[in-house]
Amino acid sequence: MTMKINRIMAVLLLAVATAFAQHTGGGGSGTGGGGGNTCGTPICTVSTAGSGNGVLALSGNTSGTATLTAPAVAGTSTNPILISNSIQLPTGTAFNWNADVGLSRVSAAVVGIGNGTAGDFSGTLQATFFLGAGGGHTNFYYAGNSDTVALSSSTPLLWSSTAEATGTRDVGITRSAAKVLSFDDGTFNSGLGSFTNCRIFVNVTPVTVNANVSTDQNLMAATIPANCMSTVGRTMRIWIAGVYSTPAASTSAITLKVKLCSVSGCGSGNVATLVNIVSTAIATLQVTNNAFNSTVWSTTQTAGAASRSEDHGLFAIDLGASNATADSIFNDTNTATVAGSPADIDYTAQNFLQVTIAASVASGSNSFTQRQLIVDSIL
Repeated sequence: MTMKINRIMAVLLLAVATAFAQHTGGGGSGTGGGGGNTCGTPICTVSTAGSGNGVLALSGNTSGTATLTAPAVAGTSTNPILISNSIQLPTGTAFNWNADVGLSRVSAAVVGIGNGTAGDFSGTLQATFFLGAGGGHTNFYYAGNSDTVALSSSTPLLWSSTAEATGTRDVGITRSAAKVLSFDDGTFNSGLGSFTNCRIFVNVTPVTVNANVSTDQNLMAATIPANCMSTVGRTMRIWIAGVYSTPAASTSAITLKVKLCSVSGCGSGNVATLVNIVSTAIATLQVTNNAFNSTVWSTTQTAGAASRSEDHGLFAIDLGASNATADSIFNDTNTATVAGSPADIDYTAQNFLQVTIAASVASGSNSFTQRQLIVDSIL
């Protein structure tokens, strides 16, 4: 293999001096042979202008000759020397430019770009194009002049479960088809991963409340991580579903609330009631396992430590004698941005979403079971 380098290594000068010393009869300087070969202190010269490019030939012990050939215009540093063989450097050495950048061996099959010191990899590689090849085709392509990064159809983006990229891959993104991405569990194109702009919370463990009170009773809750909603326009979608029962001849109106609180359970701290939706009264009858559900949208209007939100939703509930009765749908009554009390909610801190429900007429036979809660940020 032929390699071109801009500078000859110092060790090769010793070989030149030795060769010329033998050619001139062993002296430290002199002239011998044709072509103007001379060897003095500290320079040995092979050939002269007009006599052909100088060539230093090094014979192998078994066979063959390795050569170093000068360029036709040798006085220009950018004109390379031609070397007929590969160059092998011992561990602990480096190719060094200007004493501040170099290439060196870091470990087996690993090259470091660094400050010129052997084993250093603090440097930076700059190029307009990068190609990553494997398996007979290009897997990765980067074009700096057009800010384009492209992967082959069979190349995934994978993340390790540890601080090291060589750790177990447990999540990734792959191309499933044209215009389709697959969110994976670390296995190519498995589709078993999930995507979230901030947080997805799902609870399908039923929560039942049946206290003999007419005040709010806590159903399911979700933890909202710090900064999850602290972006203006970020929208949280909340889905609630469950069933309820009442005693005979009930005339209760049912109130559903969704609260965002600084303290879990919303019994203290700052509380923002996102929606407070009240149904009409049950028509003096008994309800058994009738359905209710609600979808609520909460959009951050003011972000930060004193956040406020725009909140709206629907409350659907079956107020009839059975689930076969058509449901009634009720809107929220919000007419302004929602604020917390006694102070605004700090979206830069962890907060808690709480669903509550209440019957206007207390009874130990009132029973409410929330069976599903889904909370996710969609923008």
